[in-house]
Amino acid sequence: MTIGIDLAAQPRETAACMIAWRRQTASLEVLAAGFSDDALLELLRRAPTKVAIDAPFGWPGPFVDAVAEYQRTGEWREADIAPLRLRDTDRAVISSTGQQPLSVSSDRIAVTAMRCARFLSRLRTEGHSISRDGRGLVAEVYPAAALRVWGFEPRGYKGPKPEQRAKRLALANGLSAATASWLTFTNAERASLAESDHLFDALICALLARAIAEGRSRKVEPEERQAALAEGWIHLPLPGSLGDLATEYSPRLSKQ
Repeated sequence: MTIGIDLAAQPRETAACMIAWRRQTASLEVLAAGFSDDALLELLRRAPTKVAIDAPFGWPGPFVDAVAEYQRTGEWREADIAPLRLRDTDRAVISSTGQQPLSVSSDRIAVTAMRCARFLSRLRTEGHSISRDGRGLVAEVYPAAALRVWGFEPRGYKGPKPEQRAKRLALANGLSAATASWLTFTNAERASLAESDHLFDALICALLARAIAEGRSRKVEPEERQAALAEGWIHLPLPGSLGDLATEYSPRLSKQ
């Protein structure tokens, strides 16, 4: 099993998807929203192979250093704000996909990142292997960027407006077509994906968890590892990997 979590600042908008993978096929076992930390922990007790979370796992190193220095000395030494806004992984995603992640140091997603840090700490306390670079149980993902890698145009799918719901339905239909040989969506599931961008993102996260577990994601390079361990790292799927996620990948390119 893999689990995808679209983490939000509040439980009401936090969604999770669990996919059970069998030989050549897969099925949606959970697709729901309204998860507290306790409810997420209970879901993870079902022993998934990998969990992918749509939330930043850390903050830009220069931002952390600048704030700590200001707190300690009262001196703000960083004249240029730009390096404080984005992590190395954010810049890597922009370079490879053109999709810009939200700034964890200067956008509202910082509140979600605080919840994520608390949640990862609880997982570690419960004995799980947790690393911000994606090794161990959990990995950081970004559904919109992953959709671009898989050949979809995600622009305009977030939000409650009719045109945004229509965009999600079109994306769900595209995903259904791309995975038709191994994953079947019910009409109710397809309607849920169109209705909620949180459920939609949770599904993408669960698919990405499979891609990461099976070595079908871009590896963290040695020169990127230090930043990934401190700031977190967004794991992107390999191009063309969506259609055969149900097929066990051999030889495995990665065990992240």
